Amino acid sequence: MRKYTLVFLSLFHISSVFGQEKLHFEFGMDSLIMNVGESKEITIKLLDENGKLAQNPFYVFGERKTLSVSPRISDSTGIATVSIKPYKPGKLTLSVRSISQKREDRVYGGMTVQVPFPPLERIVFDNPQKKLYLGTSLQYKTTVFDQANLLRDDAKVELSTSNNSIAEFDDYGNLKAKKTVKVKVVATAENISESFEINIVKNPVRKISLQTEKNIIRTGDVLQFSAKTKTVLWEQKFLKILGF
Repeated sequence: MRKYTLVFLSLFHISSVFGQEKLHFEFGMDSLIMNVGESKEITIKLLDENGKLAQNPFYVFGERKTLSVSPRISDSTGIATVSIKPYKPGKLTLSVRSISQKREDRVYGGMTVQVPFPPLERIVFDNPQKKLYLGTSLQYKTTVFDQANLLRDDAKVELSTSNNSIAEFDDYGNLKAKKTVKVKVVATAENISESFEINIVKNPVRKISLQTEKNIIRTGDVLQFSAKTKTVLWEQKFLKILGF
């Protein structure tokens, strides 16, 4: 008797799993194209092998902080009309899962939501230093935003000046000042640009002296230096004291 009971339970479990496998989700489309911030409604159904509502509720969910869904659960018959809204560009997934007590009885599905990158809108200089000393260099960094006000790290920004003989950028964004005159700094990414004018002036610093408190240095020691600048004005005062 015990053997027959085990066989009966095993057959019941197989029948239950096979029954769930015959259920499937219908989205009405293979994929959807949306813009960032745009909202659209889509009807999702959980159907049986005969194409009828499965009389089984299911969950609907999007990628966290990327695709919002409302409501997130269907009615008891297995149908849901949900509003979806993407917050980031890319290839996103709208996912569904039937509600069942046993994990092995659950039915899963999904639909691709393609969200194109919005056009670029503006370039912001992070450190718009408008004064530069002759013979020195300064690194300029930029941040790019698109029309959805999203930060676009993928945007390639090219830095240049209105006259390379006055000041010129290297491949790392460092601007080297060559002549004492005004010049325009320009940042360009795709079809947008941003610029401002800088003034290159004579460098008042003539010398830099470094000092440390340690007189004896061993291998592996970490030293701290204090730097002092000596300007043209300091040199003039020093020469006057000496009678020159």
